[in-house]
Amino acid sequence: MEIVQEEIEKIKKIVAENQTFMITTHHNSDGDAMGAATAMAEVLRQMGKTVKIILPNDFPAFYKWLHGVDQIINYERSPKDAQAFLANTQVEICLDFNSLGRTDRLETELTKTERQRIIIDHHLGLDMPATATISVPEASSTCELLYHVLQSCGYGAFINKDVAESIYTGIL
Repeated sequence: MEIVQEEIEKIKKIVAENQTFMITTHHNSDGDAMGAATAMAEVLRQMGKTVKIILPNDFPAFYKWLHGVDQIINYERSPKDAQAFLANTQVEICLDFNSLGRTDRLETELTKTERQRIIIDHHLGLDMPATATISVPEASSTCELLYHVLQSCGYGAFINKDVAESIYTGIL
């Protein structure tokens, strides 16, 4: 799997220089989206970052066991909570989708304010602007790709049991 080193360097710089991160996935999040979001959130938390996962809507109950899901903000149910966090968010991380339209009503919030954006995705046809983009359609899943991104960034030490379970969920 080929990951562009220039994009890895951008991600490392963005993470090093910022404190507040929002992670999101596509509407009706599946295992790949949930696994990638919870894994990335846990890595950032271990780095001492402030992070929230904001999803466009609820996710299937059978993913409620994943570490950190109790801290997710459901935009459909709690738009004011999401807006309050987004007002002070420095970086948004978009995982497992290739177009802002896939975030349903959350799209309006994501385009309202210009902030740095990191995209990590494995779908064809990427159609959204970003500060750093890792797009590898050959990857089996965003979670597989995220694992390689974390390793390439030098964040492998943060892959604990919770992160590994999340990544495994998405690959599976």
